[in-house]
Amino acid sequence: MSAISDFSTEKYCPNCLARHRDAGPCPECGYPGETGRPSYALPLNTLLQGRYITGRLLRSASNEFNLAYRARDMRSDVPMVVREYFPRDLARRLEGTPIAGPSSMREAPSYSFGLKSFIGEARELRGLFDPHVIPIRHIFEENGTAYVVEDFCESQSLAQLLETTLSRLSEDDALALILPLLDTLEAAHHKQLPHLDLRPQKVLIRNATEPVLIGFSGARIALAERTLSLQTLPSSPCTPIERYLSTREMGAWTDIYGLAAILYRLLSGRDVQDAAERCELDRLIPLAELKPDSSPAVAAALDFGLKVSRKDRPKSLADFRRALLPASNELGTSETHAVSAHSGVVRAARRMISRTATLGFALGAVVYLTILFYVGFTSLISGRHAPPPDDTNSAQDVPATPVPPRYSPARPNESTAVAVTESKAPHGDGRESFADLLERAQTGTADDWLHLAKAYEDGKGTARSVKRAVKWYRMAAEAGLPEAQAGLARIYVTGRDGQRNRQEGVRWYRESAGRGYPEAQFALGMLYELGVAVSPDMQEAVNWYRTAAENGHAMAQNRLGKLYDEGQGVPVDDQQAAAWYLRAAEQGNSDAQFNLALMYENGEGVQADRDEALRWLKQSAASGNASARQLLKKWQTRN
Repeated sequence: MSAISDFSTEKYCPNCLARHRDAGPCPECGYPGETGRPSYALPLNTLLQGRYITGRLLRSASNEFNLAYRARDMRSDVPMVVREYFPRDLARRLEGTPIAGPSSMREAPSYSFGLKSFIGEARELRGLFDPHVIPIRHIFEENGTAYVVEDFCESQSLAQLLETTLSRLSEDDALALILPLLDTLEAAHHKQLPHLDLRPQKVLIRNATEPVLIGFSGARIALAERTLSLQTLPSSPCTPIERYLSTREMGAWTDIYGLAAILYRLLSGRDVQDAAERCELDRLIPLAELKPDSSPAVAAALDFGLKVSRKDRPKSLADFRRALLPASNELGTSETHAVSAHSGVVRAARRMISRTATLGFALGAVVYLTILFYVGFTSLISGRHAPPPDDTNSAQDVPATPVPPRYSPARPNESTAVAVTESKAPHGDGRESFADLLERAQTGTADDWLHLAKAYEDGKGTARSVKRAVKWYRMAAEAGLPEAQAGLARIYVTGRDGQRNRQEGVRWYRESAGRGYPEAQFALGMLYELGVAVSPDMQEAVNWYRTAAENGHAMAQNRLGKLYDEGQGVPVDDQQAAAWYLRAAEQGNSDAQFNLALMYENGEGVQADRDEALRWLKQSAASGNASARQLLKKWQTRN
């Protein structure tokens, strides 16, 4: 019989799990508190195994098979994620307690079957030891159910990036993202561990450095088949037809279809037609027709991998790899493909390779920089930096752009005809209904228009409508509100829901940046560095990064430090790099804290100081930086 958990008598923030006793927002992370927590979730502050404090429910990471929570390991004081086996159709929880079990005697056998499958799959994943799978630290039974403790990583899903910042990628860029996942899947298949639910939501970009595969679904699908609910599982354009039928029909070809569908989306900008619809009338347009410049091998491989019938697809991931990369089969690794396709990026990686070799920490710099370059624009949302492009046109240091006054949301723009006022009532805190927002917007304040635009864009309290969001963003932007100008610019540049107008987007970013809004200044730096909506111009990128950095933008400070660190657009200057890293690190940027730790370890730009390096590395690791945690573990093992 499993043990029963205790409750902590301390008060913790549900989000960051920091201790605090006062009511109201958390003083550490600003989280206002969790509302609407479902009754089936673990009670807040449940203490598992006497060491893991559980916090808010991670709804996006939960499903009908298991629940996911923010958590903190009280022994090491680092953030974690706890997944709890809780099949909602079969389980119930004793009200107000962590105790769970089958909802009836009739459901007990299926509940037990799913419990064993959940534990077994977790044990197999724990033994995978793959850099593109989140490490599992602990598996245990308690409260009548089972738990899996994983590393917490700050990340965005590929689905979020496709919706917000990426429309499509070039062939080389897409392969640089997909091939590491193919390697991971191949290793998993060798352990008889198929994924069976591949889609962009199941691919994370961790620390903006590498793709990570989550959501292995073999146990979940096996339970669904046992309970005759296979057809009710959520599906996506990446779901092959056999997922609706039987586990006996599933295999390597199932994951090949999912991986091919993701690659098709990255290259074409379109989703694959639903598999069930394709069985009736196949309207899927081949990649070669959508992108005539596609390489024949990749186009043919996608046609192969996306066959409706599993019998017509490749039988193994190795076969699919050979179809994708016929000219490089003898090389056998995705990293080699990345090197051949991105020699300029590889040159930029040399400095990092040297540093990580000195530390004994194999970060995988080629894949790191290749992926960063093409998803770097997501830093506008994720807070991560991107690597620079090819340095062949790198110029000497350039004078800084004059720094506009720092934007303050409480300062109205007196030059506009419509008053820009800070609304006195709370906004966006989850307590005000959409109807209230809509009513307040009728009063005509730009701040209210901004909050209504955000509600429409995010679908908070109403159906998501980017078109309506644009209307309200534009009203607030024309009234002179810099944050609204940046929001409108972001939609126009990324083309969300067809609202693409990159020229207007750049214009509004400039307007917002000119009013001193650091987010817009940083965005312009990213646009010029990556050549998105503007011609690539590293000097202009450096100017905007510097402007945002001097206005206190932590991500810009970290990015500027990285440019000095690697000599991109500016001369290599370790002292400048360390100084900018320090400014960002002091604001809590975990990437900058990690970079600064490396500077202190190697004595670059600062006097070598192992204690100081360890201090910053611990801070970065405590913030959830996976690279810092890995390196910290190596240092501690060494000592």
